[in-house]
Amino acid sequence: MSTAAPHAISHPYAAPGQHWLCITLPDTGEGAPLETTLHTRGWKRLPHDPQCYVLAVSEHWEEDWRRVYESISVHHLGIVKVALLASDTIPGPREIDLVSQPASVLNQVAESLWLIEALGTNPIECYFQSLVDRRGQLFGYEAFARIRNHQGEVMSGGAIINASHVLNVQHVLDRHLHTEAVRAFTSAKLTGNLCVNFIPGYIRKISAYLEGLCEAVKVNDLAAGRIVLDITDVENIHDYAHLSNIISYCHGKGFKVAIDGITSAASAVALIEKLRPDIAAIDTSLIRKMTRIAGSDALDKLVALAHRNQCEILVKRVETDEIFATLTSAGADYFQGYLFSRPMPADKIQQHTS
Repeated sequence: MSTAAPHAISHPYAAPGQHWLCITLPDTGEGAPLETTLHTRGWKRLPHDPQCYVLAVSEHWEEDWRRVYESISVHHLGIVKVALLASDTIPGPREIDLVSQPASVLNQVAESLWLIEALGTNPIECYFQSLVDRRGQLFGYEAFARIRNHQGEVMSGGAIINASHVLNVQHVLDRHLHTEAVRAFTSAKLTGNLCVNFIPGYIRKISAYLEGLCEAVKVNDLAAGRIVLDITDVENIHDYAHLSNIISYCHGKGFKVAIDGITSAASAVALIEKLRPDIAAIDTSLIRKMTRIAGSDALDKLVALAHRNQCEILVKRVETDEIFATLTSAGADYFQGYLFSRPMPADKIQQHTS
């Protein structure tokens, strides 16, 4: 089947002001699992093209996402090319392109399509989890995306991350979460710092990537120094020069930078010394690993090295008072985990603190 962009064509399900997503299936039997998923979830097959399906989405999709997609220079992202189909025409070229994909990929996409549907009908919800200092005082909150599926269920962060990786739209989600997190954080009058995830591996032009965040900070009158950009999966980024430039740009805008996804003490040392972040986030599982390999003072040495490089240590997944006491005695600076709170909507935080 030709993948060239056709002329705009009318479709039979059009309604004034209606918006649509479009997906084109391969013309082989491998599309069968995906076809079943589309049929059961309300996607409609176009009579003029039996491999083309459309799904109606709500008006907020245009409001929240058109600017995001238009700011991306390459609209087709991996196997996914999402189209915003407005009014009564189907442009054609920017669609979920599954032609020539193997059955394994099609099955993964079929299992992940709920995310595209959810984004078209429900807004991203922001949940916040507190971070505290060594005295147990509030340092700030980390923002997490939550989305309701077509059954109204709130999907977990892990499910959203997995689906966004399959569909290759995780960086788009992050950018949208940046602006929504700032809006929700300031609307709820939450105090302290706001930590948001940041995926620099997709960034080519940092000013464009952070445009929405910078504008949201300005519009909502939030000091840039209260924003912590948490670089996820930092060990998978091998272009340190590019990453250093990104961090320098963020610092120039007044943002703090944290590095996350560290899996070994050696990586922590190298990344802290090369990148000079404001915060290095480590997991309690890494601390147990470090202690088992290098002895009980391994964390003390890492904290001391970080502090010599003007970097503070944030420990995640702290779940017991005993672990919290051990970490504070070693000099760690900030802590996050179920010992202090679970992720929750901003209005729930207001109820707990009022």
